[in-house]
Amino acid sequence: MFDTFTIETLRAILDEHVGVDIGPDELQRADALTLEEIGVDSLAVFEIQSVVERDFDVRLPAQLLGMTGGDVVRYVELAFIGEAA
Repeated sequence: MFDTFTIETLRAILDEHVGVDIGPDELQRADALTLEEIGVDSLAVFEIQSVVERDFDVRLPAQLLGMTGGDVVRYVELAFIGEAA
């Protein structure tokens, strides 16, 4: 399990598990785009949720497609804080 979840972590998950490649120059933009705008479809949401739950022990919400990359990062990080408290 990883210690932190960053936009780069999300990029790696999208690339390795979903087949959505976000180049380093597009990474900042991905922070403000919804996962749907990035190219994630409803089937890929299940894969992302599975990976995040397995690797980070965080359950992502069902409305993941409407979340921005930054929203996902903040959601996972806040879940870490909540578990530590």
